[in-house]
Amino acid sequence: MIEKGSYREDSGVAAELEVRYRDLDAMGHVNNATYLTYFEQARFAYLGALAESLSLKAGPADPSDPRRIAFGPFEGAEFVVAEARVRYRAPAHLGERLRCAVKVAGVSRKTFVFEYRLRNGAGQLVAEGSTVQVFFDPATGRSRPRPDWFVKAVARLEGRPEEELVR
Repeated sequence: MIEKGSYREDSGVAAELEVRYRDLDAMGHVNNATYLTYFEQARFAYLGALAESLSLKAGPADPSDPRRIAFGPFEGAEFVVAEARVRYRAPAHLGERLRCAVKVAGVSRKTFVFEYRLRNGAGQLVAEGSTVQVFFDPATGRSRPRPDWFVKAVARLEGRPEEELVR
């Protein structure tokens, strides 16, 4: 559930997006499924900012390693999206510039939640949502506890106290 008032757009990272023709549905506005792609783009912008804040490289050393794209530089912190939610607030149209703010809403022992706010150029809220990520071990395909450094790194990136993140 998206809690009212739980989101501070100034505490995370944002991705600048433009609505493309392929994003539209037959009604001429952004198709509902496309919002998850926008959230994904914001999520990867966040992970890039997190990697940069930790002075990590762009991914595993071997460029042919598929994890390079899938998981970035976070060896031991691989995750999968287990749940996604979107609440649509206003339509977006071809050529519009959008800004998708993303932040970590909470971290538990094996999961963490990203929250997203998507606004148009006028600042109008177009959509909001969340995804739940589960840390997992790629060798076994099973969930695993979060890495020790994760909460501290997220808190530092977002300028928030660690206690605010842990659930």
